[in-house]
Parts: sequence; structure tokens; C-alpha cells
Amino acid sequence: MYIDEWFGNDFYKQLPLGFHQHFSFGQFFRTHAYYPHENLELWRPISDPNEPTKTIASQFQIIAAGKDAFRRSIPLASPKLETNEEFLVVRAKVRPVVLVMPETPPMGVDNRGYRGRVQRRLCLVGQVFGLADPKTGREEFNPTFVQRIRKMEFPQAPPA
Repeated sequence: MYIDEWFGNDFYKQLPLGFHQHFSFGQFFRTHAYYPHENLELWRPISDPNEPTKTIASQFQIIAAGKDAFRRSIPLASPKLETNEEFLVVRAKVRPVVLVMPETPPMGVDNRGYRGRVQRRLCLVGQVFGLADPKTGREEFNPTFVQRIRKMEFPQAPPA
């Protein structure tokens, strides 16, 4: 039996208003998904001969990340950018995701007056991918692979 057949039609239910205030495992959302490491590109300042300090930039260009990525020789004052930082060029789109782990409850730690952020409102999600291109209907994955996914077959997982 495939996993999607096991769930059946009665697995999903209509959620009440305000459901988004109480995250729980298995909820579906739509959010931005980005691919920063697929083709790492940087938004670098273009040298301006009229700016002698080289710390103020008003024009930028997109370049492929090279050996000097995150190792700039001069920091920027405007816009602010340290020598170990970069402005990334990121490609993204809105995708469906399933909630794997809701955000952790507040830790009850007062860190006011310090730079470090103790509590970050983050959730762990898994992207939901389609099996075919919605515009053309062309299959995106090998049908044998799709059948193995539907059977929940993951040979790379360690034995229990």
C-alpha cells in the first residue's frame, strides 16, 4: 500500500480560524523557498573613481562567487558590509511546505542589553515538490523513483 493511499480522504480536516497561531506537525503552508547554494552569486560594488575611500557604494553588479567570497579587503560603510560578509543574489519562489517541527516555546531568558539573540522564531519545514510540470504536464521524476517514494522506501536510512 502506498503512503498516500494509507492516509485516505479523511486524513485531512478543515482547520478553524486562527489555526496559524498554533503550529503543529503536518500543517501545510506556502512560503518563499530560495536556492542560495545552487549557483552562488554575489552583489558586489562597482568601483567609483569619484569615491576615494572605496567604502561607499551606489552601483553594484552580479558576479559569480570566487576565491575572495566572504574575504573582502575593505569594508563598506554605506551600505554597511563587513569584510567577512557579502550581499547574496538569491533566486526564490513561493512553494508549499509541510511543518516538521514547530517553533520552540519561549525560553524565558532576558537578553536585553546584549547583542546576541537568544530566541529565534523559526520552524523546520520540508518542501513539497510536484511530480509533473503544472504547465506542460511533463513528468519531473522517473516513475520508478516516484513509486519507491510512495512506498516510503528509503534505503539510505540506517537500519532500526
